Amino acid sequence: IGGIHGGNPEEMSLAASFPRFLRMEQKYGSLIRAMLAARKGAKKYQTGEAGSPRITYFMSFQKGLGQLTEELARRLAPEKIKLSCRVTAVGRNEEGAYSVKLASGEILEAQAVILAIPAYEASRVIGKLDPPAGEKLARIPAASSATISLAYHKNALPGPLEGFGLLVPQVENRKIKAITFTSRKWRYRSSAGKEELLLRVFVGGARNQQLVTLDDEELLRLVRDELQSILGITAQPIFYRCYRWVKGMPQYIMGHLERMEAIRRRVSLYPGLSLIGASYDGVGIPNCIEAGKGAVEETLAYFNKSPVKY
Repeated sequence: IGGIHGGNPEEMSLAASFPRFLRMEQKYGSLIRAMLAARKGAKKYQTGEAGSPRITYFMSFQKGLGQLTEELARRLAPEKIKLSCRVTAVGRNEEGAYSVKLASGEILEAQAVILAIPAYEASRVIGKLDPPAGEKLARIPAASSATISLAYHKNALPGPLEGFGLLVPQVENRKIKAITFTSRKWRYRSSAGKEELLLRVFVGGARNQQLVTLDDEELLRLVRDELQSILGITAQPIFYRCYRWVKGMPQYIMGHLERMEAIRRRVSLYPGLSLIGASYDGVGIPNCIEAGKGAVEETLAYFNKSPVKY
């Protein structure tokens, strides 16, 4: 649980982070009973034909998740989208129209604004428009993490590799959070086919955020030590890449649902203003898509009844 969110389980809100687990426990009395009941009612899992690639529930894009945002931008007409523009503030005049100030000094006027940004950024952007909302948004913490992707020859492994990866329990007191066996999880990610092993190692999270500040060589040394200890890999990687996600993991700590209720009460004072994103109602991509659709529907309904002109 802590590994998935990069958080501290002792501080996380179960109702906000894993509401399904909470419902399962309430219905069956324990998670183990709930999983046994689900197993009894589930149909037998069907694999592919003999010799076919192993079926996996994991999905991604051929060239990585960046394809999602790139395709969204590509489908919009150039005159309808501004890229790489930092918003510094959102204001509202007496008639109810919004002003969006960019770092360049340009000001855009809008009838409605949907803020699809992290809570700490939303706090800065609407802090002057509504100080109480800004202050509450600033209380939603976010942890930093880093991923280190490495490529090895298959013979670097001392034995067969099973599964799609692993999560590291906190009790082991290691410096990494998880390892994804990328070339097994998504076979098309390995250009060299079966002769190349791709791994992705996760570092940081709420308890080890300081590790994200290490330089690339220090991160590589740390990760290689852990890979040797866990998987027995001693060889040098063919190549590696480090990626840092500063404040990229929202933390749904205790009181998150109540905090969000208070934030939404403040935001509701400004018709046409919406907050969506991983900081609020679910960190997964499906959660964000659902929230985005909901915000668009609310905005369209507001357009239909709003007399505001700009």
